Amino acid sequence: MKKAVVHFMLPLLAWLSVSAFAPASLRRPLAEKYGQAALVGTWLKDDKAFKVKIDRNNEHFNGKIIWLERDHWADGRPKKDHLNPDPKLRNRSYIGIPVVLNLKYDGEDSWDDGKIYDPESGKTYDCRITLVHRNRAEIRAYIGFPWIGKSLFFNRVDS
Repeated sequence: MKKAVVHFMLPLLAWLSVSAFAPASLRRPLAEKYGQAALVGTWLKDDKAFKVKIDRNNEHFNGKIIWLERDHWADGRPKKDHLNPDPKLRNRSYIGIPVVLNLKYDGEDSWDDGKIYDPESGKTYDCRITLVHRNRAEIRAYIGFPWIGKSLFFNRVDS
């Protein structure tokens, strides 16, 4: 009797493990359903600190800050890109700063080979964005290797 139960349960368990807990590599990519432009839109950082609008320009995807929760420093001065390595850009407002630069669609809901600029440090990092699902994205900022970096999470919002 136990042998019959095992033979019945094994295919069921195999099906459940693949369907319910399938890794992203076994599921249909969102970009396959929505196209490479699935990344295009307005994204709000998890901590609600700022919004980034991502657009497509030919095969590249770029994003800029369009909204800040706090657009002034604690002392009341408006936030400017004061740590930018280019002195000519240090007086520009945070609003409109390009922060996601030249990403290319890499397949499997991933955009890679781009850069991300952090205006709070003035540093630029390698960048990869992966759609976790249709309305949630992970932005991985790193130096050289993706596993040496930091992830930021964003949710799609209406602009």
